Amino acid sequence: MGTWAARWRVALRIAWRDARRNKGRTALVVAMIALPLLAGTAMITAVRSAMPDPVSRLGPSAQALVEESGCAPLVQTPDLTGTGCANEGDAVPIGVDALTAAVGGAPVAELHAASVDLVTDGAVLMGWGLTEVDDPLVLPAIADVVDGRLPLVPGEVAIPADVAGRLSLRSGDTMRLARGDTEQSVTVVGTVTGSGPAAIAAIGGTVPEQWRTPGSTWVVLGDAGVTWDQVLAMNERGWTVLSRAVLLDPPPVEDIPYGMVSATETAAQDVALIGAVLAMGLLEVALLVGPAFSIGARRDSRKLALMAAAGAPPQDLRRTVLATGVVAGLVAAVVGIGLGVLLAALGVWILRRTGVLQVPGLVLPTWELVPMVVIALVVGLGAAWFPARSASRADVVTALAGRRADKAGHRGVPRLGVAVLVLGAVGMLAAAIFQEPVGLVVGVGVLEIGVVLVSGGAIALAALLAPRAGLATRFALRDAARHRGRSAPAVAAISVAVAAAVAGTVFASGQSAATAASWVRVAEPPAVLLSLDPDGGELTSDVVAQREQTVRGALDLAIDALSGEAGTIAYGAALREPSTEGGTDAMFPLLSTQSDPDQLCPHSDPAQEIDDPRCDVGAPQISSGASWYTSALVDDGTLVEAAGLPGWEEASATLQAGGVLVASSADLWPDGTVRLINDSDAGTPGEVDLQTVGYATGWRGHTWSLVLSPQAAAELGLIPVATGALITAATWPDQTTVDGVNAELREQGRTSLWLIVDRPRADRIPIAWALAGLASLVALAAVGLAVGLAAADARPDLATMTAVGAPPRIRRRIAAAQAGLLALTGSVLGLLAGTVIGLVLGLWSREQSGYRELWPLAVPWQVPLIAFAVPVVAVAVTWLFTRSRLPMVRRLAE
Repeated sequence: MGTWAARWRVALRIAWRDARRNKGRTALVVAMIALPLLAGTAMITAVRSAMPDPVSRLGPSAQALVEESGCAPLVQTPDLTGTGCANEGDAVPIGVDALTAAVGGAPVAELHAASVDLVTDGAVLMGWGLTEVDDPLVLPAIADVVDGRLPLVPGEVAIPADVAGRLSLRSGDTMRLARGDTEQSVTVVGTVTGSGPAAIAAIGGTVPEQWRTPGSTWVVLGDAGVTWDQVLAMNERGWTVLSRAVLLDPPPVEDIPYGMVSATETAAQDVALIGAVLAMGLLEVALLVGPAFSIGARRDSRKLALMAAAGAPPQDLRRTVLATGVVAGLVAAVVGIGLGVLLAALGVWILRRTGVLQVPGLVLPTWELVPMVVIALVVGLGAAWFPARSASRADVVTALAGRRADKAGHRGVPRLGVAVLVLGAVGMLAAAIFQEPVGLVVGVGVLEIGVVLVSGGAIALAALLAPRAGLATRFALRDAARHRGRSAPAVAAISVAVAAAVAGTVFASGQSAATAASWVRVAEPPAVLLSLDPDGGELTSDVVAQREQTVRGALDLAIDALSGEAGTIAYGAALREPSTEGGTDAMFPLLSTQSDPDQLCPHSDPAQEIDDPRCDVGAPQISSGASWYTSALVDDGTLVEAAGLPGWEEASATLQAGGVLVASSADLWPDGTVRLINDSDAGTPGEVDLQTVGYATGWRGHTWSLVLSPQAAAELGLIPVATGALITAATWPDQTTVDGVNAELREQGRTSLWLIVDRPRADRIPIAWALAGLASLVALAAVGLAVGLAAADARPDLATMTAVGAPPRIRRRIAAAQAGLLALTGSVLGLLAGTVIGLVLGLWSREQSGYRELWPLAVPWQVPLIAFAVPVVAVAVTWLFTRSRLPMVRRLAE
């Protein structure tokens, strides 16, 4: 053991001196290994700092949040992502004494919640949550301060940082809290992250008591955590509990009632994708760094040969080269992790100050640092392994004479690579079909290894074209084939990078298309909605007329402010008077469709539901939340025509004929009619009140689930009441304009109206382009490295050509040809591998996500552009940055 350690100590000392002597090459290798570590450290730090995990819902130091549910006993998941009633008993009311006893005597406090509008002179933000506490000492446990301080007396508030930026507020400014026509002036004393229980923090008495939301939340303070046994005991009383101690140390699955598994324990697909990306990234780094070690070992071949001539065994030669990988890996780990933490800390500080994103605070990585250091060492050793083996087997006499002895590649390696590549593709396909995430990761790794093994054969195949090529191309082809140990890793690195770009582009484009197809829009974009708050109560003729006048006045104002093209009033089906028997609000009559029994799902076994289209729940639906507050619309075809959704002509004709619109064909009977039940009246439950002609629009979402013609509404005893309006805008309005219109509506006394933009969420940077650009840059970096190494290797040959009369531009043409050869070969291999990976990942994810047929398995147009752009850019850049003239160098005869 002592001899082994001594030999490694000598090898590491030699490697450290060599690294300091060749600073440029060392910096290049360290940078390549450190970049993924930097990105990984920054990502882990950012995720742990910014992601809204369950613990952040508790605030800085609260031990638990306890709420009363509607039943007892109940069951819940440890992270409270799922709850269920185990019985239909009534929950026990929460009190100070009862809760204190349940948590072992820990101090408790009650939180009072209210929904308020935030009002300034130029903007109004609707529906924000406010939390009041009676004791100011409770606030530091539930609210994390970003700037300023927390409230100390009634009338002071601390608001989220993004709200402060949106309203242009700073500490010391005043604003107004509003609910309906009532306003309360408050002073902003600080900003908070908004990730804890207190989005807007205040002291009891800041807003009127009647503003408070029914029910209450209790917070458990102190140092003692709330255990899982205590949570189960409180579940028996009908209380839901979110405990810090339980989140940090979840109970085993067998201790959770009914096996309710937390959402954090069901993310196998995310692990699979991250594993696949990590595997490809590490393989890419090893392939990029490998040629640099090869060139370094070749330049040190004379030194290694002298060591061998002095009696050093092959193991010492191999150990000396491997030590360079260890040194580079350790230095890269320090640099990458240090810069990653600094970068993440700077990002968190900027986000907290600007309020662009809610970030609770900086959370540094802990146990993740050990795997990162191990990864750096593995990458360094892996990249130096093959150069170390070649150095230990080199001919001593040839090395001392200054000659090179490159060995021809084994013909069986490319064949093995094709077999491995096919095996990986088949494995990925099988894993996607059977939904096995681990098999998917393994399949990606095997496929990429196959691409690496095929790279040498692809170069040899391209070299067969050398006799038919010009001087520069012929030189590049034969040089790449002769020095396959240098060119094959470069081609493999380019192919892996291009494969990542292509796979990411295929996957992201499919996901984007599925998301777009799942978008539930109220009208053809760009569309803006005016929504009128239904205040309930008796609907007299005066109330109906007043609502109509309120909406029309607001509609004219909004059209002028938004430069809208037109506006159409939306009418909701309402009861003339509230039903005392049904207990329904005047604006929400209990209308339902009676479905054909043959259209209903007859199975209770989930395994049987898969093959029955009647049991299909459909794809996920994504909505902006914009709607009119009514359970059914009344329209003569005007609103439907203004919305302009597909099939509006047939829908408008149905309404003009006195019919009814439904969203799904399952609500239509075979004779084409719709049967409606008005459960708001005192009639027989389930008795059909109206049977009329119907039309299934296929428009998903709640807004268009039921549309009555005026004739159908009258037969049901309902009246149309203005509930908002649809504005067809010329362009998408920005949020500042919308906030300003809401403020102007409030100034005019229309406090129950607000403007909503029905706009889908859009990526700030298209994911497909971001992935393609990043991976393409890596591919170009691989090309540049390979060309630089080839130029250093071929300098004696180029000098000889210059000496015998070759024109000066020949070096530039040869370098460009080398770059084009490597980039084109790698791009073709990467295009094939990346397309397979992207399509299989899409096949797997379309089932995992539930999008199914909405997720297209297609190759977007960006993919061939990537494969074409990488070689073209590589040739152009190499041509521009390559010197035409070379100094003469000494060359030994071979």
